[in-house]
Amino acid sequence: MHNFSLKKADPVGSLPPQGAGDAAATGPVPNQGLKFEELSEDDFANFVNRHATSPEVGRIGTYLDDKDVGEDFGEPRLFGLTGCGGICGAVSCVLKENIRGAGQTCRLDAIVIDGRLRERGLASALVAKAFIDLVGEAALRIGRIYSYAVHPATVRLLSRLSFGDPPPVGAPISSVRFDEVSRERFLVTCRASFEGVADQLELQCALCQDGDRRARPWCRPARS
Repeated sequence: MHNFSLKKADPVGSLPPQGAGDAAATGPVPNQGLKFEELSEDDFANFVNRHATSPEVGRIGTYLDDKDVGEDFGEPRLFGLTGCGGICGAVSCVLKENIRGAGQTCRLDAIVIDGRLRERGLASALVAKAFIDLVGEAALRIGRIYSYAVHPATVRLLSRLSFGDPPPVGAPISSVRFDEVSRERFLVTCRASFEGVADQLELQCALCQDGDRRARPWCRPARS
C-alpha cells in the first residue's frame, strides 16, 4: 500500500549534472527518495522549458502557451515526480467547469519527462497518480478526462488506463467518461498501474539508500 500524498513542493530544480550527489559515489542521501508533489507554476515552467521536447513529435506544448496569448485555458493542476531532490517528470492537467451541468472536465495537458530518464515507467506512474488524486478529490466532480494524444507513447499509456483510442481521422483525442460505477473502475485501474511502477521505483530507492551494488537509481542517467 502506497501513501504518497500530493503537497506543494519546495522549490527544486531539475537533475544535478551527472554524478553530482550520486549515491554510489557519495553515499545515500537521507529522505531524498521517491516523491509525488504538486508543483508551483514557476517550477513547472522551468522544468518544461528545459525538457519539453521529444524525438517523435518535437516541441511539447503546454497550457502556458495559451496563457501567453491570453486564452481562457481553465484551472491548471501541476504534478511532479522527484527523486533525490530534483524534478524527474511533470504532468499538467487543466480543469474546466462543464457547460452542460455540474462538475468538471479534465484535460491532460502535457507529460514531460527528463529525456535522460525516459523508458523507466515514470510517465505511467506520474499520470496514474495525478488521475487518482484529481478524480478522488472530494471538492471535484470530474465527469470526463481527455487528451490530444499525439505522442505514440501517450496513446499507449492512456489505452492502458481505459481511454478510447484517437479516431483515425480528425482531432487525435483520447478520452474516458465516468458515472459512479465506471469512476471506481477507473480508479482501480489507475491504482494498479501506479503501484506496479512505484513498487519498482521504491525498491531501487531502498537499495540506493543502503548503498547496495544492485541499485539502479531511476532518478539518475545511466552511466555510459
